[in-house]
Amino acid sequence: TERVGLNLDLPLNYLDIDGAKAFGVGLGLGVPVKVIPRAKDSPWYWQLTPFGGANATGSKDMLSGGLLANGGMNSLLAHDFGSFTLSMGNHFSMHEGIPITVSGYKFDPGVSQQILKNGLKLDVPVGKRWVFDVYAVHTKFLASAAVDQYFTVGGEVGYRLLGKADAPNKKGGYLKLGLYADVGDNYTSAHAQFGSGWKF
Repeated sequence: TERVGLNLDLPLNYLDIDGAKAFGVGLGLGVPVKVIPRAKDSPWYWQLTPFGGANATGSKDMLSGGLLANGGMNSLLAHDFGSFTLSMGNHFSMHEGIPITVSGYKFDPGVSQQILKNGLKLDVPVGKRWVFDVYAVHTKFLASAAVDQYFTVGGEVGYRLLGKADAPNKKGGYLKLGLYADVGDNYTSAHAQFGSGWKF
């Protein structure tokens, strides 16, 4: 509807760790609810998204694997300044491992974790189809973890593929390319990512 939607996430993962191959697949569902919808006479926008899902990972080489279930809530509060948009994101999620047995072998991820994330993002549109954004996010683990907390800083560029450039509903496909780094105590991890999104 105009205020309630449905998000579907299908992550596929492949890792090579010193020659050992690991694969993962998942399914996530979210229900975004526009508490304060976008309007021409108001610069504010607020959306709440309850979500849930599961991810399965496995590695024949490492004889390991497991199933993770998760659920939580996302909040997005944004203010449109005309030439740019400033957004604040807040996230809470719970992650629980589910033991599985395959051919007599039991795999238990041993995960029971709760995560808080709070961040800011600046979006700058360029022309009708391009958008640039930079962001910073603080992540805090509420249960015991190897790294208690860390910061993520990054940026990305996006391009809208289909639909009319001046269409108000912005339907169509998006391509995004970004760089980001996670930084914590005695911990740094840099990443590059490429993805696409589709709005119908």
